[in-house]
Amino acid sequence: MNLPTSDPAVLAAAAAIIAATAAIWLLWTLTKKILEKLLILLLNSLLGLGALLILVYGLKIPIPINPATIIVVGLFGTAGLGALILLTILGIL
Repeated sequence: MNLPTSDPAVLAAAAAIIAATAAIWLLWTLTKKILEKLLILLLNSLLGLGALLILVYGLKIPIPINPATIIVVGLFGTAGLGALILLTILGIL
């Protein structure tokens, strides 16, 4: 008795559908994780830049605003701002 599932074309089509579904799921999972990490980085950077502006213009802490400090705070967020404050207190910056 020949069942339709024993046809090589049907089996190949089913395997292709399963492989495509797995690939789409993997791509979606990786994209979602990358976007979550980028969102966290963006929020931390914005928080750090906002805090830098408040410290410099509001509290008059003498941290120079130049491309280097913007890059440090942009990449490392509040941790970078903490390092800049520490360097300012120690007189290095």
